[in-house]
Amino acid sequence: MPEIELTIQAAEPLPGAVRQGAYLVILEAMNNVVQHARARHVQVRVNGGPDELVLEVADDGVGLDEPYVSGLGVTSMRSRIQALGGTFDLAPGAVSGTRLTASVPMPT
Repeated sequence: MPEIELTIQAAEPLPGAVRQGAYLVILEAMNNVVQHARARHVQVRVNGGPDELVLEVADDGVGLDEPYVSGLGVTSMRSRIQALGGTFDLAPGAVSGTRLTASVPMPT
């Protein structure tokens, strides 16, 4: 099990749909880290402001296979974020591992 660093900064309470979507994306991302990444460390960051919520999950594991083919879990995360009007990116980490970044606009 990797060491997990969790940082949450949220200025406003999150609307229910955004909160649930963020929770499910982080849950699936952590499942992928535990099942596939062989990571020693993972950072989970949640930044919520008045305009958007940004999620980031970064690990130091083995990274993405080349060529990368998205599985059901990643497809589900991407679809969930896009359904909230947001953007989703899964890419190699800066040095090693994998970095998931998602942003969701806050409803007005």
